[in-house]
Order: sequence, then structure tokens, then C-alpha cells
Amino acid sequence: MGMKDSGIEWIGEIPNNWEICRIKDKYKLITGFTPDTTRDDFYDDDNGYTWISIADMTNSGKEVSKSSAGISEKFIQSKHPEKTKVGSLLYSFKLSVGKVGFAKKDLYTNEAIASFQKNDRVCLPYLYYASFLIEKNANINIYGAKILNQDLINNSITIIPPLKEQKLIADFLDDKVGKIDDILTDLNKQVEILEKYKKSLITEIVTNGLDPNIEKKDSGIDWIGAIPKKWKITKLKYHSIRIGDGIHGTPDYSEDGEYTFVNGGNFKGDKIVFFGNEGNISEHEFKRWYACVLNENTVMIALNGVNFGEVSYYNREKILLGKSAGYITLNQDYLPRYVGYYMQGYSARTIMYLSLNSTTIPNLSLSTLNNFDIPIMSVEEQIEIIDFLDKKCAQIDELIKDKKTQIEKMEGYKKSLIYEYVTGKKRVKGVE
Repeated sequence: MGMKDSGIEWIGEIPNNWEICRIKDKYKLITGFTPDTTRDDFYDDDNGYTWISIADMTNSGKEVSKSSAGISEKFIQSKHPEKTKVGSLLYSFKLSVGKVGFAKKDLYTNEAIASFQKNDRVCLPYLYYASFLIEKNANINIYGAKILNQDLINNSITIIPPLKEQKLIADFLDDKVGKIDDILTDLNKQVEILEKYKKSLITEIVTNGLDPNIEKKDSGIDWIGAIPKKWKITKLKYHSIRIGDGIHGTPDYSEDGEYTFVNGGNFKGDKIVFFGNEGNISEHEFKRWYACVLNENTVMIALNGVNFGEVSYYNREKILLGKSAGYITLNQDYLPRYVGYYMQGYSARTIMYLSLNSTTIPNLSLSTLNNFDIPIMSVEEQIEIIDFLDKKCAQIDELIKDKKTQIEKMEGYKKSLIYEYVTGKKRVKGVE
């Protein structure tokens, strides 16, 4: 069977008997809603109707049936919203674009989700795999994020094979992608196990030392447990020159500035991650704001956000810290890498979470850092612990890196496989 030019650069050639058309030419689309949030009687989380959000789709996988929030009978009876029927394909198009899943029962969605209703002219399981084509019609905002609305979705260009072939492609990809997903699930579990083992190892060594046979005693701190008998427990504030955070304001940026404004989001894997010239400031601006005490004995830690608890070390970088970047500048009693490892262990992370302010965003307070319990030991013991953990953690990190490389390759293969069959570059068996 021959091929023809689709007329769309990013699609290329398609089989002669396939169509190029707009979404609205083949599919019926409805979008969801959010009831008045000041009306408590419009919501019923315990016994109400299922009302799907993007978070619910993220947590559910391919089939969607449960929601964290519910819509009340009163709202349904008074507003008569259009229902997303069982078997419909849900598609997220705001904030997080491109998540897809099938409605396992009749339900409702919020306004960030569009629902493609079933009809006899198309196979929705094919669209499940072809839905990435819709994103090509998205607008891009100033932050580089994709933006879609109902009109843009309806006018998106898509590819429509004959109905029989749509079903064959969907069945074929269900099988192949399912096997790939099983491999990815296993690889991700392996990464999770390795990361947990790393934290457990760190916790064990920083609170017990390297000698497994040494005599122990109760530390008196529940989350630390037993420690070597010769050790004592102290608080970070007694061994720090200063514990603080960055500036509570926004400096003036300068593209060619030699200093960089960084926050907790810049701390990753013991390092400071810089994003091009984003956040550059001049030396004059640096001096206008600077009030931190940073030196070679400084440990930095993300106080909130997605990087919460991530640790980094100061190495004379030309940086200005923001308010989500905490710092602990130690005196000569402690080495920064020991304290850094200590803060990364399970026990320390647990107490960080337990001490969080009761807000929707994790926020580690400076008071918690000041009063953080930590074992007292000699600098020589710290050096031995650092050397041991540097070596062991490097080995674990290499294994994690290898697993993540495998995951990346499998994800790439999965996308390539879907693209090739959805656009007709490869054909499934059974096609005439």
C-alpha cells in the first residue's frame, strides 16, 4: 500500500487510505466544570458524584474511576451538568497537558479536563495513543508551557486510519506498550529500592559510626535511637557560626551579571545547579543585599518546595541566596560533608517533615535547624564516615544512574513505537 504526503511537516507521509482532519470532524468533545467554591452544599466528598481532577488522573493510570473530591446531589439537580459517560477518553489540557485515561464509569470532571465521547466512527483506544498529536496545536506562554483550550483542541490536526486499522493499532500497542510499561515499573522499583537503601545506609553510619560491635547507649532522642557510648547529643546551633536563610525580596537582574541569585530549587545532588544566565545579578546588586555568612564550612539546604531537604555545599561560588535557601555555617567542630550526610538520612528527613509548618507547601523553619539534634564525635571520626559514605554512595549512585539511563531509553523507545504506528510509518498485521 502506497504512501502520500500528509502536508504536515511533523507528520510526514501517511498511508494513502488514511485521512488528515481536525479533531472536531470526528470526535465529540465536552469540558468539565468547577462549582462555586463558596457553596459547601455543592460538594460531597464522602457520598457525592465522582469529579475528576488532573491529580486523580495522575494517580489512577489508564482507567479513571475515583476522585478525591465529590459533587453533591444538590449541585447536579440544580445545574444539570453534562456527564462524561463510561468509556469516554479523558484528556488534561490545562497546567499539565496531555494526560489521558478512560472513564471506567459515568462521572464528571473539572474544567482542566476534556472528555472525548464514544461514537461509531472512531476508536477511542487509538486516540489514547494518538492524543500526543493534539499538543502540536498548543500555544506556548512566556514560560515555555503549553496552553490549550477547547477551540484549539477541536481544531487540532489529527490522523484517522480506517476504523478497522484504528482498532488493530490500539490492540497492538496495548500489547507492546503494556510490556514496556511492565519493564519500566520494574526499573522504577529498582531505583526506589536503591534510593531507600542509600538513605538507610547513611542513617546507620552517621548515627552509629563504622564499628558495628562498638558498645551503644540510648541517645535519649527517639528518632536517633542508640549511639556509640562515647558519643553525646548536641544541637547544631552550638556548633555553628550562623544558621539563616537568604534575602526576603527580589534583586534586580542583569543578564551579564557575574553573580547568581539561587534558591532551594537550585540545590540538587550535593551541588548547586545553575540554569543558564537566568537569575544573574551585578556585583553592585549582590553587595546591596548580601547578609549571609558563607564559607568553606557552609552547608546549604532547601527549606521548601519540590527540592525540600536537598543539601548542597558552598565552594566560593558567586551567589546570592533567596529565602527558600537555608544555610548552616559551622565552626571547626563539624565538617560540612558529615552534616550534609546527616541531614540526608532517614531519621533527619523524618524529623524535618514532622516539624513542618502546617501549610500546603513544606517549609522548614530556621528554629528547627538551630535546634537540630546531632551526635558529637571527633573530626577524625567524621572524616572516616565521610570517606566511607563517599565511596559507598558513589557506587549506589552509579547503579541508580544506570537504571535511570535504561528508563530513559525505554521511554524513548515507547514514544518512538507509538509515533511510528500512529502515523503509519509501520503497519500492524491484518491490514489489507
